Amino acid sequence: MVDPGFAHVLLLDGYADWEAALALCEINEQGKHEVAPVGLSKNPVTSMGGLKVTPDVELSQVDPSRTAIFIMPGAAIYKDARGMKAVEELLVRLHTAGAAIAAICAAVLPVARAGLLNSTKHTANSLEFLKSSVPEYAAEDFFIEAKAVRDGGIITAGGADYVEFTVEIIRELGIYDDTVAKEWYNLFKHGIIPDEHH
Repeated sequence: MVDPGFAHVLLLDGYADWEAALALCEINEQGKHEVAPVGLSKNPVTSMGGLKVTPDVELSQVDPSRTAIFIMPGAAIYKDARGMKAVEELLVRLHTAGAAIAAICAAVLPVARAGLLNSTKHTANSLEFLKSSVPEYAAEDFFIEAKAVRDGGIITAGGADYVEFTVEIIRELGIYDDTVAKEWYNLFKHGIIPDEHH
């Protein structure tokens, strides 16, 4: 049975192309969730690598009840809280509806501002990065020094840890069982080719 839930990816100007790329490839190849790029508007955005992408969906059109996962690659724009209120409000609605949220690098900041890390294990570029960027952040007890953390439907990762980020997305969506997920990680992280029987 095909799951109707979309795999949304939020693309803002200056987004880090590579941070969501591996996860989107695995989701798209699986064919269970339709990958749909989201923007603050439907105006084209340009990635850090110079790729111009036109979002299919405006932020206001995202239906939490039809979203399996909402993936947020990093972008410098997240460091400025102004203009991110609509993103924060959508994140709360997504989480309430049971959609998974996956944020990496600076995209962890609106998740923190939305209060979704207050009782959720999480990570980020660093604890200092969270504390200095989000003055109201008070979830230090739940911060974990790890490359990627998945807890309660929320995945967070540091900017350099996109392979670990992808593995947690693979696990959250049940794309592969744990054995194959580990083999996938070893292939993309360490260049270890898995046994042919997989």
